[in-house]
Amino acid sequence: MVSNTSVKFFCIAFFVKVLIFMTPSSTYAQGSPNSSKTVDDFCNQRSTSEDRAFCLTVLKSNPRSATATDNISLLKIAKDLAVGNAKKTRDFFTTLTKNNGTRPSLLPVLDECISAYDESITELLLVTQDLVDDPPMTAYDAHVANQEMNRCQDILKTNGVSDDFILSRHKIASDYGRLIEEIAKSI
Repeated sequence: MVSNTSVKFFCIAFFVKVLIFMTPSSTYAQGSPNSSKTVDDFCNQRSTSEDRAFCLTVLKSNPRSATATDNISLLKIAKDLAVGNAKKTRDFFTTLTKNNGTRPSLLPVLDECISAYDESITELLLVTQDLVDDPPMTAYDAHVANQEMNRCQDILKTNGVSDDFILSRHKIASDYGRLIEEIAKSI
């Protein structure tokens, strides 16, 4: 049987590896100082300083933001970033399910979160498709994607998951989901 120390070591090692190999799209990396006024205008309207900082950092981390001229451009950028981050979060949960050191009681919880992230990714991919085909559905798709991420959060909370690595990985993905929903609502 694997000890808790072994599980914690694996989680720490895995988390460090994830951090090292993450693209700027999935971190709070500093962005280009040449970002567009569109990014600044949108992000500075966020209600909390934490949301403003996240918005500015994430959108400025993508070079396409420098030429963004409207919120539709921001939505496309945010969608790409959110999908990438949601996939990384889902893959992180999948890796934990395959780790022999993961508590057996955590496996069904992780499987539910993987399912929620699969649904979220599907909805995120619909965001820009509906922008062309059915614009009013864009905000709805973003909302459903965010609800699926929230479903994972509820599952984690209900099952007493308190692992900082799992919760922090999910929080970042959830922040992306909230950002894309806010942009979609602004269009």
